[in-house]
Amino acid sequence: MAETLAFAWLPLILYFTYKVFKGGSLPNWIGLALSYGGLVITHIVSAYIFTFVMALFGLLLSLKEKKISALLKFISASLFGLCLAAVYFVPMVFERKFVHVEGLKLPALDYRHNFLFVGQSSEDTFYINLEQIVALQVFPALISLLLIYHCGRKRRNMPDSLLF
Repeated sequence: MAETLAFAWLPLILYFTYKVFKGGSLPNWIGLALSYGGLVITHIVSAYIFTFVMALFGLLLSLKEKKISALLKFISASLFGLCLAAVYFVPMVFERKFVHVEGLKLPALDYRHNFLFVGQSSEDTFYINLEQIVALQVFPALISLLLIYHCGRKRRNMPDSLLF
């Protein structure tokens, strides 16, 4: 649930990053700080992964716009977002010694035991069903990409919406 909610912050962060580099007004700066702080509080792993994407996006925009002041606003908004998330982030760092990860490596806690396929061993079922799931996800994705490509080649005939 938290990871799904974290995906709502990603476009907001990119939007406000773009706005900070284009306009640089205070509401855009505040929006970037709140969005990044919300991402860190919502899902720390997504925040860790997306920080590199956000930094690369900011670096590319700073090279394109050639504005050092916008880059400084971007960095300060990101740091302020981390400060807003310090309520969650700082205790997590200091209480790491109380988390015992070695207990998670027990055979009884193997993640493969959580699948709903009861009739077979968990190792065989996992990989068999994984292939079926991937096939069911890749096929519609390829059809969608082909449809987008086909409509892109014929821009004059492309409808406003692909559904209606």
